Amino acid sequence: MPKIQPFRALTYTHDAGAWDTLCCPPYDIVSEQEQSVLESRNPYNAILLERPLGEDPYKTAKERLDTWLDSGILHRDEQPAYYMIEMDFIVNEKNYILRGFTARLELSPFSEGKVLPHEETLSKAKADRLALMEATGCTFSAIYCLYNDDGAASEVMTTVSQLPPEIEFSMPDGITHRLWRITDAKLQEKLTVALENKQVFIADGHHRYETALKYRELNGGDFIMATLVDMSDSGLVVLPTHRLISGCAPDAPERLLTAMRDVCHVEEISLHGGTGAEPPQCPPGHLASILMYYNGKTYMFAFENIDVMEKILPDKSDVYRGLDVAILHSLMLEPHFGIDKNAMSAQKNLTYIRDMDEAVRMVDCGEGQCAFILAATKISQIRDVSLAGEKMPQKSTYFYPKLITGLGFNEV
Repeated sequence: MPKIQPFRALTYTHDAGAWDTLCCPPYDIVSEQEQSVLESRNPYNAILLERPLGEDPYKTAKERLDTWLDSGILHRDEQPAYYMIEMDFIVNEKNYILRGFTARLELSPFSEGKVLPHEETLSKAKADRLALMEATGCTFSAIYCLYNDDGAASEVMTTVSQLPPEIEFSMPDGITHRLWRITDAKLQEKLTVALENKQVFIADGHHRYETALKYRELNGGDFIMATLVDMSDSGLVVLPTHRLISGCAPDAPERLLTAMRDVCHVEEISLHGGTGAEPPQCPPGHLASILMYYNGKTYMFAFENIDVMEKILPDKSDVYRGLDVAILHSLMLEPHFGIDKNAMSAQKNLTYIRDMDEAVRMVDCGEGQCAFILAATKISQIRDVSLAGEKMPQKSTYFYPKLITGLGFNEV
């Protein structure tokens, strides 16, 4: 299985400022307005390296990185370390603590079965990340990865967590971040050995991982920065991503309602919204359920079996055919709304929304014809689809919270 190793990260010094002004969310969820706010909070904010702007952004990032190293804003840690992180956060009024550690992860093509993906990627995003890597020789954010722990890695992290964290701060979103450097040789060895026979599953960062593979092919370099989290960690949260439909045939929702009564149980239900609300659970005795909000009403499509999916997706595994997103896209959106794979990639007639209340509001105010409300994909489904060598439709998972950028950078 892929090797891991401690490394000497590039980290901010005290001269750079407070951590909550230096760190940023992943570049691909930061709007232009949010980027301006981040830059105004600190001229050394990590977003300036992770998503540089201007006529020659990649050259700008390289010059900026060199200047920050030369001036002492950044420095290279003296000792190789594993960097243990904690994120303390609240979802639906419940407190969670997610724990993992950041390491250099050996790059391995997906075909080798050591590192496994679960989602499709887009070429445009990979081209951008490759240009940034080639210009700077660095990766600025970690790939988010999962593994099955037998207890050995968790034991090390529990021991380390008893010590005061070296870094602790809260971001404006209310999430508290903590970091410990694990430099003790015996503890490092225990973590290294704990991952020796483990497969690694990419949770978030597919584009960046594939970019690193391409970089290795062109320029060399065998490792990428990755944060590794146990699949059974009590702080692991996956949120659903709902679908807002617009611009399709006006009668498409009605035609869907008629057609689905032949293949599943269709029932009008009450949708209870409000801050932190979750979609209703799948009814007992059913394998999957999907909600459609349309014309002020909520309809539940509940499936006692997925036999119909065998005809539509004969080459897919049972676990893939049982995914709510696979049922939605293959059985409902493509045949009845005309939203095929290409339309999904271009987000034509389709908008992804994480907040259920927002999806309902947009339908009510006429910004969408209807909204499909989904339950979160299960961790076990992510694992099993990956093991089957398959990839889920886009936006099938949303791991929350996203890993923060800025706690350390990796020279490739």
